[in-house]
Amino acid sequence: MIVVPEELIKYFGISNLPTLWLLPRAMEDEPRLGKMISMLIEQVDQVLQSENPDQPAWVSQSRHLSFENRRISATAHVIGEAVAARRLSILTADINTDTIRPYNHSDLSGLQPDADGLVDLSHFDSGHLFLPGLRRRNSVFEILPSIPDAVNSMHWTLQELVKLGVKLNILIRLDPLMVHLADGYAPIIQKMLVYGKPLDWKALANLKEENHMRWRPDPGWQEDVEFTDLVWSPGKDGVHFTCEEVPKLATCTVRGSRYFHGIYIPGKHSFTHCDGAIRVYSAQELVYRYQAHVRQIGKIGKRIKAFLVGSEITAEEWISLVCTFYVWNNDVQNYFGVGIKW
Repeated sequence: MIVVPEELIKYFGISNLPTLWLLPRAMEDEPRLGKMISMLIEQVDQVLQSENPDQPAWVSQSRHLSFENRRISATAHVIGEAVAARRLSILTADINTDTIRPYNHSDLSGLQPDADGLVDLSHFDSGHLFLPGLRRRNSVFEILPSIPDAVNSMHWTLQELVKLGVKLNILIRLDPLMVHLADGYAPIIQKMLVYGKPLDWKALANLKEENHMRWRPDPGWQEDVEFTDLVWSPGKDGVHFTCEEVPKLATCTVRGSRYFHGIYIPGKHSFTHCDGAIRVYSAQELVYRYQAHVRQIGKIGKRIKAFLVGSEITAEEWISLVCTFYVWNNDVQNYFGVGIKW
């Protein structure tokens, strides 16, 4: 088993850069860390050359690369998984909201998270100079990524939430690791434009029983995802939408599911509620999860909300949130008739 040193977890965990981008910089600019990384690469190299049939997923994921690039890519995977595992361990620990990270930070004093660890977006400067960071006093914080080892997985959703925050009360969960000094903060965000067209809303308005489906990702795409479940359920307060992207068993220690819920009001063509969350499963719980649809699983796993919109929003605004939250999930994009431009 490869153990990533604590100093590397801290160094890479605080950054909003993808691990693969940051790795060469750390090796060149930080001699002490560079030595640790070199020793880690040697361990990774032994696994890459091993004939063990139970090799981790990052072995096959880097197989198409040249020898040196393969070593670097695999090492980035190992570090990224260690950071993601640390992020999940903090999020799932039974800690009082007074001490849970990063809310014990001095620049967050006076800001009390709710029972879900959510705080009001309006307490931060979310101007374009800082996005995807959120400035408060002398520090910049970031929203909890929906995929723990993909720090940019909520970048596009955050932009949609900031737009809604102009007129609505938006609650978000801050990431426990990514905290920066405002001086010298260098935001990075990839450009992605998401646009869509309406669903068959008339059919949803007349829904009498649950309408559910399940998709599996295409070969070679989202290799850490087992399937995505979706269900529309008629209820007294509206039509409930529930969607969950479920990870593969081998990745459950570093990746939870992405879970989204909303309540549609047909007569107003709007949503009165929506939230996005990470759902963390143990290996045993995930095995059970595979045997049922999202509409049948109840409350297994631990759900950690990334954001909450508790006010009414239009169906178009809601679609933008769903599709940006499920960035890289082509099945969700296709279902909503959405295309992506890079």
